[in-house]
Amino acid sequence: MGLEGETQELEQMMGYAVRPMLPEDVAQVSAIEREAFPETWPPTPFHRELRNSLTRHLVAWDTQSSPAETPPEEPKPQGWRSSSLPLIGRLFPHYDSPPKRSDYAVGYVSLWFMVDEAHITSIAVRRSHQGLGNGELLVIASVELA
Repeated sequence: MGLEGETQELEQMMGYAVRPMLPEDVAQVSAIEREAFPETWPPTPFHRELRNSLTRHLVAWDTQSSPAETPPEEPKPQGWRSSSLPLIGRLFPHYDSPPKRSDYAVGYVSLWFMVDEAHITSIAVRRSHQGLGNGELLVIASVELA
């Protein structure tokens, strides 16, 4: 079984999935970063990072949560799939629509791409969701993306 199949199998078993980070995820991801790395200053400017052609950011989200359990979301931007991310569409074909109100980010990973290398620059999971395999899911998705 390939890595992509492994990720999809893990997602189904766990009730969590991985997808590209979207602008409306920034508030949740910033909160995860503050919880995991309280000494980081200044905080990562994720809105700017999402426009950087050398970086990619993925989020693990809870597919089981209900809208009442999740924080309010920001307005959805038009056209969430950037034409600069064609590989993302192939890696995550099962996530074809913008996130719904029930999307609750439980972790994220940031990658930096240089020539033929990929580096994980940051990875974090909410304390409440640690030990459930979310970090592993994010690492596997990062390897698939790389």
